[in-house]
Amino acid sequence: MSYTIITGLKAEQKACEYLIDSGYKILAKNFRDGNFAEIDIIAMDGSSVVAVEVKCINSNWDENCISDKVSNQKILKICRALERFCIENHNLSADRRVDVILVKTNRMIHYKNVGL
Repeated sequence: MSYTIITGLKAEQKACEYLIDSGYKILAKNFRDGNFAEIDIIAMDGSSVVAVEVKCINSNWDENCISDKVSNQKILKICRALERFCIENHNLSADRRVDVILVKTNRMIHYKNVGL
């Protein structure tokens, strides 16, 4: 496995632990919808189904510029994949949102409800 893949998997694990500690319930990891996208983590936050995109960032990156890491096109694909997940899991009435968690060494930044 490449260094990039290992680093990404570690970041996703850290994000899962953070979400669980924050009261979220993890429903799925690495959900793939062949037509749209992969969702790193799908979780419940109260009554909302949340698709979480996890990104590793380096120390030189401006953490306030989230659009550099997650484009509107990527968010749209995640929204479509989340819709598919909800259909497959009979969770059509739940509120839905997309969050992004940036992992920077031992620090995490959680952006809730990122939108187009």
